[in-house]
Amino acid sequence: MCSDSHIVCRRLIQKFYPKSVITVRKGYGHCVYMFKHQEEYSDILRNYMERADRTFI
Repeated sequence: MCSDSHIVCRRLIQKFYPKSVITVRKGYGHCVYMFKHQEEYSDILRNYMERADRTFI
């Protein structure tokens, strides 16, 4: 696995979702936050998707 996977992911996100905002949590490595805080992370995504649905209606 590439040790620079976070760089690859950031570039792909920016390419396919140019308006996205990437948040890096202090003290967490690449994708570690979402694995250690699965319930909270799922709530963050759910809230984001609900807001996005209302924006595009």
